[in-house]
Amino acid sequence: MFLHKLRLGSFDQELADKFGVSQSTVSRNTITWANFLYILLGSQPLWPTRQQVQDYMPSSFRALYPNTRVVLDCTEVAVQA
Repeated sequence: MFLHKLRLGSFDQELADKFGVSQSTVSRNTITWANFLYILLGSQPLWPTRQQVQDYMPSSFRALYPNTRVVLDCTEVAVQA
């Protein structure tokens, strides 16, 4: 139910009808899972440590860019609308 709401942005009443529960149950379920995931995923480190980056960096890249911490890749994909 929570993933359905996240993916499709469904309203609480719509989910309540679909899953056969009350609207307040949908609301409590959504809030509970959002809080749980916030606590669980919020405690995970977002970036690797400098030492981890150095350990896994290819030697050819390390020789040219020794102070690199992050590489951001931005890819454009043309889509016909």
